[in-house]
Amino acid sequence: MPWLVRPRGAWLTRVYFSRMLHGRGVCRLAPPAAVAALIGGSGDAISQLVIEARAEVDAPRLLTCACLGSVIDGAILQRWYAKLQRLELGRGASALLGRLLLHHAVFAPAFAIPAFIAATNSTGARDSRAAAQKLRREWRPAARDHLLVVGPGQLANACGLVSKSHAVLWANLCQLLWATALSWRSHRPDISR
Repeated sequence: MPWLVRPRGAWLTRVYFSRMLHGRGVCRLAPPAAVAALIGGSGDAISQLVIEARAEVDAPRLLTCACLGSVIDGAILQRWYAKLQRLELGRGASALLGRLLLHHAVFAPAFAIPAFIAATNSTGARDSRAAAQKLRREWRPAARDHLLVVGPGQLANACGLVSKSHAVLWANLCQLLWATALSWRSHRPDISR
């Protein structure tokens, strides 16, 4: 396998990992939907094992979160970002702020709703009234979490505070934090009862 033969130290250079992992903003190890599924599933696993301190992982819930990550963050989000890029919102900082505002005011709150509905159904709670109450109770805090976690991460990337070679890695880390928060919010029990 000729791709395994590299000069000594070439595996450790930033340029090599940058090209391998982040060339053109897309992870070359796997398609974006697969990476998004891994991030969504990992966020749920962290939520279950660390935050909720469960003894074992709820497999249907993990699969649901991974599938939601693949569909929403992998497929739909890629198309949304392409549409945002094509919008004529001016130039420079005003265009950047307009795109970020559209993303955080339109896309993120709207697509948190299917996550809550699917998460409620994956845990066996088929009562539509309970699902609606959970959505009403947790939707605003989840949208706020997205704004507080993903928003600054995207702004740091867009302003060049994160090097281009680490931009995708940074965005994926922010997405992992968001996936963990969303999993926790959509599955935590109702404490008002």
